[in-house]
Amino acid sequence: MSQAGARHRWIRHHGVKYLRELLHGQAEIFEAHPLALRTAAPQTDIAPDITPDIAIARLPDTRYLQHHPYPEDIYWLIEVADATALTDHVETKGQLYAAAGIREYWVINATSQDLIICKNLQGGDFWTQMTLKIGMIRTTAFPDLAIDVARLLDIPTDD
Repeated sequence: MSQAGARHRWIRHHGVKYLRELLHGQAEIFEAHPLALRTAAPQTDIAPDITPDIAIARLPDTRYLQHHPYPEDIYWLIEVADATALTDHVETKGQLYAAAGIREYWVINATSQDLIICKNLQGGDFWTQMTLKIGMIRTTAFPDLAIDVARLLDIPTDD
């Protein structure tokens, strides 16, 4: 595995561990597992092979024995990107997730070590986008839960 691949995996895994601590008993945290994205028409897949880095989904996990999580099962998604893939993640995947009805989408920028938050889904698009390096963020799904941006972005240097 290349250095970039190992770093990407580490960032994803670290984020999953932190979110599992915070959301224990409130949500299922999937790491690089497929989703069943579809349009409003029943059984119409729009991207059957999409696999986000992190998916925060409804409990219980047994609801996913017969199918991958659907958009209505997802609280929010997180992707990890470096500078070369950032536009693809924010624009292309963001549009795909918005079209599927995913309510909130985050991108961890591994290069600049910041977090891009896309939320306030209206008319098939995210109306709110902000970039953070520090502070506490609250999700739409869990407004009483504060997530420490710096801890989520605790990315080691290549020393």
